[in-house]
Amino acid sequence: MKKNIYYLFGLLAMCALLFSACSSNSPSEAAKKYANYLKNGDFEKWVDGVAFGEDATDANVKAGKAMLLAMMEAGKEKLNEKGGIKDIEAVSETLSDDGKTAKVALKMTYGDGTSEENNIDMIQENGTWKMHMKK
Repeated sequence: MKKNIYYLFGLLAMCALLFSACSSNSPSEAAKKYANYLKNGDFEKWVDGVAFGEDATDANVKAGKAMLLAMMEAGKEKLNEKGGIKDIEAVSETLSDDGKTAKVALKMTYGDGTSEENNIDMIQENGTWKMHMKK
């Protein structure tokens, strides 16, 4: 009976470790998630991944999101001309000393075979990594 209890606790501990490893929220994972929103044409979710800063007013955030959404819609045709995004790869991640900001390099490969590397500034906002649009 004691062996079964130890086995059960060991199994539960392993499951907890696996779940925590799968749900880790690194800057690279977040940047890839946002890039996948672009890939899928879900521009509203992409815009929700932008950090506007703690001092931004609700009106500023609303206006900023509307502007970014319009820009993404306008750029959709250019993306389609390249055959859309086919693959997204995190090339590198550089975390700041304080752990609150990071730089992520993503390589995007398009349907026409071309690829480009984009550097994305990330910032942690309320425990979530978001894209940081610098002023």
